[in-house]
Amino acid sequence: NISELKNSFNFNTKQSSSKIKSKTQANERPESSEPDWLRVVGFDENYLSQERALGLQNGNRSDVGSIMESLSIYGGLEYHEKPGLPTGSERIIGHGYEEVHMPAISKYNFKNNDDLILISSLENWAQMAFPNTSRLNRIQSAVFNTAYNSSENMLICAPTGAGKTNIAMLAFLQLLKQNITNGTLNKNNVKAIYIAPMKALAQEVVVKFGERLSPLGLVVKEYTGDMQLTKYEVSESHLLVTTP
Repeated sequence: NISELKNSFNFNTKQSSSKIKSKTQANERPESSEPDWLRVVGFDENYLSQERALGLQNGNRSDVGSIMESLSIYGGLEYHEKPGLPTGSERIIGHGYEEVHMPAISKYNFKNNDDLILISSLENWAQMAFPNTSRLNRIQSAVFNTAYNSSENMLICAPTGAGKTNIAMLAFLQLLKQNITNGTLNKNNVKAIYIAPMKALAQEVVVKFGERLSPLGLVVKEYTGDMQLTKYEVSESHLLVTTP
């Protein structure tokens, strides 16, 4: 009886050990070398090295020992995908640095300037607001009909120096056209507000617009926290430049 119990215990122990081993092997993730199929479909060694650094090939390493072993003496490597790089860009990744070489932007050469609006095409009184200017630039010419010949709202998104101030001038001149009767400008009906983001820009607009509109007999005033106006001065102004 003792020998039968002993043999039965040994058999059960071996069977349990075999089950545990089989279960452990099933849960273990098989170690795989570099995925050759990625190389076959055309991925280069630089891409494969990035995957190795990100741990995408063999799964995420959660144990501290594996993480410490993956660290190089120069520190860890981080790969940040740069979306939107222009065609022909080259990326060089080294230990602790990354270089991106982008080709120079080729300037678009317009065939001609026939589509640019000539200042001489404006009314004589409107030409006074554009001294020493022969034609509008390309963005000003593109919005000319909306700014000068209509009362439609506009939203102009353009970098500094693109000519947005002249577009505002065109819109103001369109307001003047609405108040011209039989060749005479009714100045009492001309009231406009120019909102500048900062006081310094407001002062600059007052100087520029004041000089350009003075031949038309129009008054430009600044109305900010540094410059207060009386009720009479506000009523005599045709263009008020203020801040939000």
